Amino acid sequence: MEAQESAGMNEPEQRLAIGGHFNHTFMWATLKRAGEACSPGPTGVLLAAIEKTYTNLESLIDKVLQTALTRQLPGWIWLCVNENEKILRIVTTNNEDNPMMYGILTAQYRPVLAIDLWEHAYFDQHNGDKETYIKAFFESVNWDKVSAIYEKLHGSGFKSLVSPLELF
Repeated sequence: MEAQESAGMNEPEQRLAIGGHFNHTFMWATLKRAGEACSPGPTGVLLAAIEKTYTNLESLIDKVLQTALTRQLPGWIWLCVNENEKILRIVTTNNEDNPMMYGILTAQYRPVLAIDLWEHAYFDQHNGDKETYIKAFFESVNWDKVSAIYEKLHGSGFKSLVSPLELF
């Protein structure tokens, strides 16, 4: 986690490698495996948080989609919890940066869900269509795991979790 937070701020290649590893590992861990049975949507305190901030899951997905469609640079979209506000936020990061890297965003965030917006994520399978990619992505989310991440963060006051990867 220490390497993740400092992640070579003055060494771009190191930051890219550390961020790329964390971001992809985190994202893949929150996706359903083929044939895996899980909840069709968020549950428990995560569902309540989504409803409080975005009204419902469809509204959240629409906001993520709008964020993706207006983004021109490679990077990531994150559903995060701000440690101070304790509410969900959609944030973006460039390249392989992520919200836990020191100095990337103006506040400290803990990720709940990550979406890869590099062209390799959507170009071949979705013919470069970000909208189709985002909709398919949300159909592939393992909401049981994402809800568990949020519940652990919520239970710790959004601070004590060293890394969301501890859950996997």
